[in-house]
Amino acid sequence: MITLILNSLLALMLELTLNFSTGINTAFAQVVGTGPAESPVTTSGMLLRMGVMFVMVFMIFQVLVIKPQKKKVQDQAKLASDLRKGDQVITTGGILARVVNIEKDVVTLEIAAGVRVKFDPSGILRRIEPVVVPG
Repeated sequence: MITLILNSLLALMLELTLNFSTGINTAFAQVVGTGPAESPVTTSGMLLRMGVMFVMVFMIFQVLVIKPQKKKVQDQAKLASDLRKGDQVITTGGILARVVNIEKDVVTLEIAAGVRVKFDPSGILRRIEPVVVPG
């Protein structure tokens, strides 16, 4: 579905770009005096086409970059607010740890027996199910 929409938008942008460049060539040819006797391309017409292209580029940028980044930030904030003592987590560096203490801007993690490190909540990638080692 997304691929179809992106292909349609890219085809439309390509068509507008070709129309825009053809309009410039026609306008230049009319100035020189060798072009067809068509109506001249006005500056407002070219600006309108450029405006449509800028709006389409902004929409594509919004869908492909801004919305996913916004969702990622919201998910990270939700994860940080939902952390509880005893949760098993994995950090952005790949360290498996258990949450020992939660303060306002610092989360203390235990990565081994007696080894505790302090992390910024944004350094926690995700919560994981506790790992049970048979033995």
